[in-house]
Amino acid sequence: YVGDARVVDDRYTLSVDVPDGLRCGNVYYGLVIPTRDVYSWGSVSLQGTLTSSFAAGCDGAPGGAFTYPFSLVRL
Repeated sequence: YVGDARVVDDRYTLSVDVPDGLRCGNVYYGLVIPTRDVYSWGSVSLQGTLTSSFAAGCDGAPGGAFTYPFSLVRL
């Protein structure tokens, strides 16, 4: 996936549309649901969150979002 991160007030944000972002049931053969994934991280702390949003969930569940923390490391 390709995108450009933008920085505002020392915080980077990158949005990516992922066609198979949410996998339902069998991870290899189950239904896939597109997601909008937004990565956001501090330019100094390098700590961030990924928020993965979807319009509809698995098995007819309503849409929603999952949020995951992450850390970046300078090499």
